[in-house]
Amino acid sequence: SRNISLAQQLWQEGLDELGLSNRTIPQFNFIFSNKGVQESIATKIRAQLKEILGLVCDLKVLPWKEVIPQLLQESFQMGIAQWASYVDDPIYT
Repeated sequence: SRNISLAQQLWQEGLDELGLSNRTIPQFNFIFSNKGVQESIATKIRAQLKEILGLVCDLKVLPWKEVIPQLLQESFQMGIAQWASYVDDPIYT
């Protein structure tokens, strides 16, 4: 279940601890691949962050071959990566 008031309270506590506000928080980048459903998931998450926490984030769509290097370099604040097995075998997955 969603507890929006708790999420807002914890977000504000975190901002206060860092001496920040939603107006002074550094640019927030959300990276994801241009494959599959990732764009629709990222768009929905961005909308919820804005609606519930007042956080504005920039979506950055990348070719798949660039997502993992970006994740490993930690040059983002949030990212989506997914992996799917090509073999439908419960032992393999």
